[in-house]
Amino acid sequence: MVKPSTVIAPQEADPQADLRLGNTLRRIRKQSGMSIKQMAVKTNLSAAMISQIERGLSTPSLRSVRSLSMALDVPVAELFNDEHDLSATSAERHIVRFEHRRRLTLADNKVIKELLTPPEPSNLEVYEITLNPGGSSGVGYRTSEGEKCCYVLEGEMMLWLEKEKFIIRTGDSFRIPATMPHQFKNTAKTPCTLLWIITLPSWAR
Repeated sequence: MVKPSTVIAPQEADPQADLRLGNTLRRIRKQSGMSIKQMAVKTNLSAAMISQIERGLSTPSLRSVRSLSMALDVPVAELFNDEHDLSATSAERHIVRFEHRRRLTLADNKVIKELLTPPEPSNLEVYEITLNPGGSSGVGYRTSEGEKCCYVLEGEMMLWLEKEKFIIRTGDSFRIPATMPHQFKNTAKTPCTLLWIITLPSWAR
């Protein structure tokens, strides 16, 4: 079980997080040769909203980040601020030190995603996600490819699988095919920390 003190630390706001995410999005979009208007069509986000995200003026939701990554044909991990030491030895590159975790702060600091897997291409991604009160996967149900697995390290959240609703508490876990419509939200008054594991679709490997 994670001690409360270790849960609170990742919740500190990072004023540069939106700017880093925006710069990364712009770089990948330009490398792909895609215009903002083209990406808007693919994501169902407005061109104005994408422009604001790229300039660090708007914080995207978890759902918007996933939509942007799909439009760019890259895993969500590519949008993280990469502080991993690529000059390390071949063996050490398989290790992610705590201080080198890559982080995304989303939706007004209500969702913090920290990538626990190295930057090398893989069909597996593991995250530690902190849901502050009100933090969620976004409006409406989500579907994708592959599988998803979650273990609640601390706190509780509401989980919707298709039309059924469940309360998932500390120590609970679940695994679902990502094609199953799902969403989640922290409806409690304290943070909820998750270990989130996903398999990537073939286009993102």
